[in-house]
Amino acid sequence: MRSAQLPQGNAPFIAGANENGARLPLSFMGEIYLIVQCHWRESQTGEYMDPLTAITAKAASDVSEVAKESAKGFISAVLHEPGEALGGLLADFIKERRHANLIKITGRAKQRLDDAGVSPKAVPLSIIHPALEAASVQEDPDLQEVWANLLANAADPRATDVMSPAFPAILKELTAREVKMLDTLFQIAINQTDKRQSTPELRVVTFDDAALIAAFAKAGMARYAQPRHLSVADYAAHQEAILADEQELSLYLDALRRQELLFHGVNMHEKKDQIKGTTRGISYAIPNNTYSLTSTYTFTRLGFAFVTACRPPQPTSDRGSST
Repeated sequence: MRSAQLPQGNAPFIAGANENGARLPLSFMGEIYLIVQCHWRESQTGEYMDPLTAITAKAASDVSEVAKESAKGFISAVLHEPGEALGGLLADFIKERRHANLIKITGRAKQRLDDAGVSPKAVPLSIIHPALEAASVQEDPDLQEVWANLLANAADPRATDVMSPAFPAILKELTAREVKMLDTLFQIAINQTDKRQSTPELRVVTFDDAALIAAFAKAGMARYAQPRHLSVADYAAHQEAILADEQELSLYLDALRRQELLFHGVNMHEKKDQIKGTTRGISYAIPNNTYSLTSTYTFTRLGFAFVTACRPPQPTSDRGSST
């Protein structure tokens, strides 16, 4: 069997080579699928096989043929390269589990765009390369759906703005529960804004401690769904669950703040009061103002754009609505 050879001279290129066709240094696992630049590989039977077809054949047995073909079309479209330009090196460098994840996610991304009635466009390598690399190691089913949404929005030809290259890096750092909490807050904020606006101003919606706890329960993550006004008896009966929920929620909020998706503000409120009395028949009123601090969270512009990019692309007739 003749071994595959890398093309020389003026061969077409994508990631992994510069504009002169010279190969660049390869990073982790051969940059997954982007270390292309090789000829078709000749099988043991002497027949040629499209390398992208060979790539999809490496997927785990639970990945359907429909999903493989959908993923093949999506990867070809977003890389803006024909199948014959995708070399067999991917099959040599990527593990089967990682490849199966990628097939599932990109297949779902293609389905999202099909549902929206559009075909995927080419995506800048600064976005699609880290997105596919990070998505390929994601095995959580809920996060796989979010990655599919992100890839679909990146490849949506209707988008007027280029998606931020920061989004794959942000999503890579978040857990499924953190993403679920963020999306729940997003939906609550959307419901409280003027739906007639094409881009709702979420920064006007604030979440205090009580609203955050309610959102945590609404997301289905609370061990104990606290009422708006918690009695002493309720607290005593459910103290362990309440404290565990508050600790977990605090960790999630810290993670979302770290990615600058939420802004944490502390406001001081003054309550004007007086001490009134009478001394020797003379009435008096001495100012006795008190002050309190309240902690609130709001969405940043980055947070709004990120959550929007992590939701399924909408059909053209529904664009402009975030519900």
